Amino acid sequence: MKVACIGNMNNNMFSLTRWLRDCGIDAELVLFNSELEHFLPAEDSYRIPKDFPPIKMLVWGTRKSFFMTSASTARKDCKNYDIIIGCGFLPAFLERAHLKLHIFAPYGWDLYFPLLNPYQLWRKGIISWKTVVPWKIIEHYQRKGIRNCCFSTIALGNEWYRKAVEKLKVPNYPLAIPHIYAPEYRENRKASHSLKYSKLFRKIRNDYDVVIFNHCRQIWKTFVDEVSWKGNDILIKGFSLYLKKATRKAVLVLFEYGPDVQNSKKLIGDLGIEKSVIWLPRLPRKELMFGLSLADFGSDILTGKSVVTTNGTSAEVMMMGKPLLKNIPISARKHRELTLNRPFPPIINVKSPQSIAFHLLAYEKNANHYKKIGRKAKAWFDQYMGIGLAQKWTYVIACIYQNRKIDVDTLRFD
Repeated sequence: MKVACIGNMNNNMFSLTRWLRDCGIDAELVLFNSELEHFLPAEDSYRIPKDFPPIKMLVWGTRKSFFMTSASTARKDCKNYDIIIGCGFLPAFLERAHLKLHIFAPYGWDLYFPLLNPYQLWRKGIISWKTVVPWKIIEHYQRKGIRNCCFSTIALGNEWYRKAVEKLKVPNYPLAIPHIYAPEYRENRKASHSLKYSKLFRKIRNDYDVVIFNHCRQIWKTFVDEVSWKGNDILIKGFSLYLKKATRKAVLVLFEYGPDVQNSKKLIGDLGIEKSVIWLPRLPRKELMFGLSLADFGSDILTGKSVVTTNGTSAEVMMMGKPLLKNIPISARKHRELTLNRPFPPIINVKSPQSIAFHLLAYEKNANHYKKIGRKAKAWFDQYMGIGLAQKWTYVIACIYQNRKIDVDTLRFD
């Protein structure tokens, strides 16, 4: 059995490939022609393992390349795999090539893309008129490709995802991707000394008593869609409130990544906390993970729009054993319903700037309590987002290959 993991948004497929190979599956990583530089395998690991198979680079993958690539080219590139797992516009390419996408592992926008109305987007000035017809064409193939796959793996944590799954009539198991290959960052700590920013991260650790890390995109004001908002402003305001009563020297580490970097810098200036905020450029994961390993807190989406903890940023924080600031506005019971019975994660559930300030002040008085939360988060990751999740993937892949029915009870984390 030969498995292709195609597309590498957030280095998800590189991670999945490595986990699957550890579980005895002959998996290969295949890259689209447009992977962002910081989502390339070399940016995600200290070294590519010697036994890792050659990484194939396609000449297609983007919406634009859809109209420049023949169906025969896509068919030739993918026909020799027994199982195909992928994201992005892979459903459209394979549908046109008359090949089956077995598992669609969307990162989000690629799932609800067929629900977006290009005419409305054009009227709002979001896209140009000349893109409307090409949009409709690729949307047609994307829709059919998603409907024809065996199943998708999105966690139905917001209304956009739920509507997409319902309208596209695609079977869905909220497996999520095992986003991070944990052994890379737990077993290769010595390699971190060669990183470009390791000295700076150590200096930050030495210079401050409390280090808060926020490495998700800065997008809280610019409208793309409601799913994309991260609520970075909530964290900034909470940190500002904390500084007014803090007795320790604290710093908020942010990254110049996303459309609202300048809006965040303006907010920080208006609050007068520039001296307590450090901005760094967008960094590859291998740099980020080392910096995160030295932090006291990590943070993720604070808008209340994400109701599960299965995305990459949250997983990175928890895998490194750090307490996670995040807003998950549902009960533990509802969380289990949405995530194949994963228990509610051990996070710091914050809903406002005031609650963020409260916990940062509480950390000054009882740091061990929060470090214990971080250790619990690390154990939770291993069972539900690391090797435990990878084993679920090996099960569904075997079922598809052997043409067996997937038993949902076997997928559940009981």
